[in-house]
Amino acid sequence: MNGTGETTNSPAKTPRRSVRIAANLIVIVLCLLAVEAGFTLYYFLSEGKLVSPQTREESRSNTFVVHMTSKRNLKCRYMDTVYPHPYLTNVHADNPPCENSEFEINNIGLFGRDFPYKKETDTFRIMVSGGSVAAMFGQTEKGKPKYLEEELNRCYAPPEGRKSFEVYNGADGGWKQPQQAIMTLLFGEVFDGIVTLEGFNEKDMLLEKWTSWSKRFEWPSNNFILVNPSASGSYLPILGGAALNSFYSFYFNMPLLRSSNAIFFLVDAARTKLNDSIMKNMASLHKSHLTNFSVPKEWSRDEVYEYNLDQYKKYFRTTAALAQAQGAKAVFFIQPAPVYGKILTEEEKGVVGDLSYKDLYLKMADTLLTLKQDGIAVHSLLDVFSATPDTVYADHIHFSADPATGESVGNRVVAKAIAARLADEWRFEKKCSD
Repeated sequence: MNGTGETTNSPAKTPRRSVRIAANLIVIVLCLLAVEAGFTLYYFLSEGKLVSPQTREESRSNTFVVHMTSKRNLKCRYMDTVYPHPYLTNVHADNPPCENSEFEINNIGLFGRDFPYKKETDTFRIMVSGGSVAAMFGQTEKGKPKYLEEELNRCYAPPEGRKSFEVYNGADGGWKQPQQAIMTLLFGEVFDGIVTLEGFNEKDMLLEKWTSWSKRFEWPSNNFILVNPSASGSYLPILGGAALNSFYSFYFNMPLLRSSNAIFFLVDAARTKLNDSIMKNMASLHKSHLTNFSVPKEWSRDEVYEYNLDQYKKYFRTTAALAQAQGAKAVFFIQPAPVYGKILTEEEKGVVGDLSYKDLYLKMADTLLTLKQDGIAVHSLLDVFSATPDTVYADHIHFSADPATGESVGNRVVAKAIAARLADEWRFEKKCSD
């Protein structure tokens, strides 16, 4: 009370600054937890089960792309590892910010030892070509197993008194025919044998993914747009892609972020929006690779399929003819896929994704095998894992490998099967008992 007998109200004490900051942080954390809970519920209802964001991302990611960036720094994006090639769409570089001694980039921008300039008679040289599965089979890193070369030198003697086998990596991620044919045209004269491991990337050209476009078999991969920004008709999607890839590299290497369903939703939505924007912009152009590599819009799905399958067979014949003209032999291998020939483990079932292409893949393989009647050496590896109970597939098509040693059950099994068939085709003398 004051001197007049009136009651005086004391001013309310303001919480200390630290208390206010702590309270605000608690509110923010609770809001973030509520958002995270909401997206977790969303994915649970849409997928019917609880799946971690890491598992969901791995099921959608390309093991080859992750492999090319995960062993580098956060600033290295996949688009920083590739650059244009005038005939092959893209090859690789180990320039900053992606320099890394673990990846062996050779004199033509591919992986492994340098390509020779002349044919030698001391070793039997083989080039393996194809897409990312073939590239990882041929080996991308220094000091890791060269599966086919090791199997050939362990179990077979090369012809004509040669000392040993050497296998060169002529494959790359996203490649498909006619890139194998082009590799044979460019380098066939320095090799004794050409081996292709293919089929999975090519089968996509037998499907119509976008209803507004019917594509020729030669339709280039997405790497074409990646290394040729003007192909999209605008640099804005490329800038958006650069920003998104930068964030994705940061996101992928941060365990806390990778565990968030909310962050996954934002990244996935941004990727989808960017891809849709690029396709929509290209579709508005009068001339682009969409028009250059399209077929008549009035063709039915069956007509497109039969036309592209004939194109595929043409490139088998062309590759074989190019090899023969340069003094080399060619053998084609239809790569295994999780749709057939293996009892999938529970781990594999979680990563192989959509298997609805089974009938198309089997039909494609059967059609390509008929080329044997024309003297083309074609072999199917679809059942190569029929007796392999171990986990082989790391995603929808790539084989898993130990990150430290490079050992890979899938690549070892495939190497053994390819070596045996090459021995029959090219008359190698067997020197092992198994």
